[in-house]
Formats: sequence, structure tokens, C-alpha cells
Amino acid sequence: AEAPQVSSFPPPPPPLAQGSPGPAVLPPKPAGPPPPPPPLPQFQIPLQGTRPDPLQRLAAGTVNGAQLLPLDIAHAQLAVAKQREAQEVLPEEQRRHLLNSFLAADSGWTAFSISACCYGLQAWSGEDLQTMLLALPTRIAQVPEQFGKVHCGMAFFGLHRCADGSEVRSLIRALTPQLSSCLDIQPRQIGNILYGLQRCGSSAEAHALFGVLANHITNCHIKFTSQEVGNTLYGLQRSSGAEEARAVLTAMVPHIQQCEGLDSQAVANALYGLQQCEDSIEVRAALRALQPQIQRCTQVFTPQGVANALYGMQRCGGSGSQEAASVLLALVPHIERCTQPFRPQHVGNSLYGLANYGESEEISAVLAALVPHIAHCTGTFSAQEICNSFYGF
Repeated sequence: AEAPQVSSFPPPPPPLAQGSPGPAVLPPKPAGPPPPPPPLPQFQIPLQGTRPDPLQRLAAGTVNGAQLLPLDIAHAQLAVAKQREAQEVLPEEQRRHLLNSFLAADSGWTAFSISACCYGLQAWSGEDLQTMLLALPTRIAQVPEQFGKVHCGMAFFGLHRCADGSEVRSLIRALTPQLSSCLDIQPRQIGNILYGLQRCGSSAEAHALFGVLANHITNCHIKFTSQEVGNTLYGLQRSSGAEEARAVLTAMVPHIQQCEGLDSQAVANALYGLQQCEDSIEVRAALRALQPQIQRCTQVFTPQGVANALYGMQRCGGSGSQEAASVLLALVPHIERCTQPFRPQHVGNSLYGLANYGESEEISAVLAALVPHIAHCTGTFSAQEICNSFYGF
């Protein structure tokens, strides 16, 4: 039987603390993170049967010491993720019982129960998170069935708050064959999967996954929505411009072109995802596809959207890329129309993104559009934000 949908996603990662400026010989570290993409479409999760309230079941099991079965663990993980933070939702005793049941359950795992536990990773942190990450690859190997597209989307999406590391890479390595064998991956799952990789750095595991995703994107014949385009490119932000990541860009070009309009959030997220992509044939093709979409966008950008769009362009303009220049010029009216006051972080990140462009008509137009926002900026600049701003010049 089909269970109710998960009603909403938890919020993306909280703002990162601003760091101190690096040594004078190095460019300063960006002052802050991007805004979260809007909530993704709801998952239609194929649950196996109906269950009592999972958190009540967990509470009862904690009291009587009854070990939870994989399906109970899966439902509890979904319920906790739905309410954002395990430490805020569950008392210490219940967290320990859920974790111990997870470690003790060495049989009965299904594609659903594994994907739900991966999805639930977003609610955990610290040693508990590391413990689950270490155990999940073994659990995946015990699953006798093939993962479906929803299972793959759920599993990878759950990684979006997990910092890159050996445990995360091992989990990606275990999940990638399931994605490779999965049929009929659709734009929703592609967006969910890449969104989940936003904190995964450049690694052999991530590169292999990008290669699999590029094939799925190429073979996908369903139109991407604005949000799916934005979230797909957003997930490339730490890819270091790897060949496989560039293959994702190439595969996305026709989908960007066919998308029926990008909103301001999608534009900002898409450009922000390019921040580690050096000028290349693939990057230029993606920018060429994005430029008319940016021109046609009718939504007003927020200051954070402006900052993220410009910050994402920081490495795209090498060798006099006309495509990058055209995108900057397309952003100018959106910068001018922005009505909300800029904060120092917005100013610093916007200017930081212009550092590698030199003098040009397009850069002059962007700076002219930014000047009124800088003049009316609210708040006091930190040393980091001052460094970011001047580094852009």
C-alpha cells in the first residue's frame, strides 16, 4: 500500500560562520553560503504497509527494550528528518535506542528501508552521523532488490548536510551501482541527487557518480522545471570542474534550453553551482544556454540571489569568454531592479565574483548597477567582507 507523502523537506544547511581572512598572498575565503533552494517537490514514497506513529513506536521500544526492525527504523528516520534535527526531536535515550537498533539489525533490509535511513542522515550530526555513515554500505550490500528511482533520489538527497570525508565517499561508492542500474531516472530525482552532493568535494567516487548522472541526464526525455535545473547545477559547486562534472553540464544544455523559464532562485542557484568551473567549452555552452533564460526572467532578485549569481561566475570568464560576459550583462537589469537592501556579505560576495574579469564594458555595467546598493548597504563590514570586496577589484 502507498503511504502518505513526506510533507516537506527540512531546511538546507544553516549559514556557515564567517571565517577570518587568509594570508595576504591568498584570496580571502567567501564570507557566507548561498541561499537555500526553495523546497523540492514532495517525494511520493513507496512505503510497505501502514504503521503506527513511528516516534510513538520508538518511544515504546525504548521503554521495553524491544529492538526495532529495519522497517520501523526507516519510518522513524523519515519522521525525524521531517522534523529537522534528531537532537531536538528525540531524547537521548531514544536516539541511543534507534542507533543501537540500526546497528543490530543485520537482516531484513530493503531498498525502501535503506533509502529512508540515508534520507534521514540530514537530521543527524557528530558521532551518531559518522556511525550511521560507516554502517550503511554494509547494509546496502545486504539488499536483495534493485533500487528504484525514488529510492535513489531519497538516498542521495539525505547527504546534503554531510561534509565530505571517507565515510561519505564510501556511501557514495556503495550507492552508485544502484543508480547506474536504475531505469527511468527523471528530472526530479536528478535534481534531488545532485542537490545532495553539494558538500561533496572532488573525489574518485563523486566523479564516477557524475559520470553516471551525465548518462541519465542525456537519456532523460522529460522537461526539467526551473527548480530542477537550478538544483542540478547547484550540486556541482564543489566538483572542481572535473571532466565528469563538465559532462553533466553538456548533458544539461538542451534541458536548460527547453525549460519553460527560470525564476530568479533557479538562476542564482545554477550560476552559484559553477563557482569551481574554469572556463571551458562545456562551461561556455552552459552559459550560452542560461543567458537567454536570464534575460527572460521576470522575477525580482533578492540581494542574496544577486550575490550568489555573481559569486558563481568567479572562474567562468577566463580567456575572454564572451559567454560569461553576456551572462554578466544579462544580470545587470536584475541587479538594478533589486529593491531589498544589501548587507555587507552580499556586497563582498558580489564583488569577489568579479575578480578575474579585468576591465570591460560588462564589468563596468555590473559595477554601476551595484554602486547604489553599496551606498545604501545596511550593517557594518567585517574584515572578511572588506577583504572580499577589495579582492574583487
